[in-house]
Amino acid sequence: MAVQTFLLVPVLALVVFGAYAIFGAMEAKQALHHGAYQAVRYLTLNPPSSQRGWYDVAEELIRAELVAQVGEERTRLLRVQVTPPLTLPPQLCDPDFTGADKRFVIEAELQWGFDVPFARFPTIWLRERYEGQVQC
Repeated sequence: MAVQTFLLVPVLALVVFGAYAIFGAMEAKQALHHGAYQAVRYLTLNPPSSQRGWYDVAEELIRAELVAQVGEERTRLLRVQVTPPLTLPPQLCDPDFTGADKRFVIEAELQWGFDVPFARFPTIWLRERYEGQVQC
């Protein structure tokens, strides 16, 4: 009986902690997805007037969603890239200004590591990419 218990405890621990780690990664991926969606939604309706403003708004919204779901310490390795429209507001929303490409792209990546006893899993990158179009 003791030998069986000794052999099964590591396997059981691997299964339990492995499932917990996988569900944590799924939760982080969902938070990254939702944060990127919220950033695109916000920037579609409220375009900043500077190129840096696009990045700041997107990173703030994505980071806030991740912190709410997975905690501050797991969001240290977040990378956000924003490709704003070539023409920035206020010209972008001017009704006399035609032919402007109002599309923009937000890409977010989060490095995620698994902490599972008795096993070593590789670190993965969770990625989200959204495209939006400014609505004035």
